[in-house]
Amino acid sequence: MLKKYLFSILLVIAGVISVFAYNPPMYGEDMYNFVSPEALSFGNSVTGGAIQSVAVEDIAVNPALVAGEQRFTLKLSGSLLFQSNEAALASGFEKQKGGAAQLGMLFPSRIGVAAADFQFVSMTQGALNFGNSFMIRGAFAKDLIDDLYVGMGLYGSFGDNWSVGADLGLWCNLHTIKWLPFMSDCRWACAVTGLGKAYNPNVRGLYGENSSGFPSPFTIRMGFAGNLMNFKNFKTGLSLDLSFPYVQNVVFNCALDFLIFNVVSLKTGWEFNMRETIQTQKVIIPSASLSCKFNFTTSKKDDSIFVKQGWSKSEMDISGGYRYIDGNIHAASAGVTIRAGQKDNEKPVIILWGE
Repeated sequence: MLKKYLFSILLVIAGVISVFAYNPPMYGEDMYNFVSPEALSFGNSVTGGAIQSVAVEDIAVNPALVAGEQRFTLKLSGSLLFQSNEAALASGFEKQKGGAAQLGMLFPSRIGVAAADFQFVSMTQGALNFGNSFMIRGAFAKDLIDDLYVGMGLYGSFGDNWSVGADLGLWCNLHTIKWLPFMSDCRWACAVTGLGKAYNPNVRGLYGENSSGFPSPFTIRMGFAGNLMNFKNFKTGLSLDLSFPYVQNVVFNCALDFLIFNVVSLKTGWEFNMRETIQTQKVIIPSASLSCKFNFTTSKKDDSIFVKQGWSKSEMDISGGYRYIDGNIHAASAGVTIRAGQKDNEKPVIILWGE
């Protein structure tokens, strides 16, 4: 009986959604991927990345991902668009301008992990025209057990239009799978994002004027990731994601990550958006990002807030990313991430009576 009710509810939702036309602008589903190098290279998988490496902006695709973070994290990043074909510009093509930026923070605690992310996107002319939008995101995630995380996010934006909504996510570490013996640290995740009103400044969409909201509401996401090689000083991983924007499109993401000496990280990703590819014959070229990790030591004075919080030794990641877009349009991104303190990798010691 319960299965029948659930099936009926899904049919009703699918029927309501199908009434509304799907017409986001070109690259509209990737609007907030321009805020950081990692997102620009499609590293923001619903699983947390080909090699598990969670960034603050990942709460947009799965708010559960941050549940395992142990350290206060601060991230600042941004991107710029530029056009390289001077001949095309001289022929009268409109010059592409725009950029995006973000300031994100993670706040771990004993009851769970909270996240806050402030994102700004300004692209008002050229092939990518999203208008001006300022997004505020918040999320809370909790580990139910060591290998199972759940999370919920809330967001709102304002600018040339407004949006408000919620995201739900689930993350599970499967470790190993019998029929995939060559992979380790296997992870599976799913999320439903955009449960609310989407941002829509009424720009030109894929099918003409009067765009639909974007990134699309009611987007179902699922993904799988794992390590292909895991040596002492070299690690590589693969992530595969499927998403269904507005339940009227299919987007496939594939990412390959390399980690060298646990210091240098190279991420490369490729995306196939079915509707965009069919409608515009877009050029699909992989994008990439590179980051480098540094350890640094702060003040060791006993009364220093860094010492009291256990942050005397911390980490900093400096990253850069690049993505080619149709029409000789390029996107370049840079960012810095500070993780206060050192990650605790030691398992708890349990002392029994009499020991």
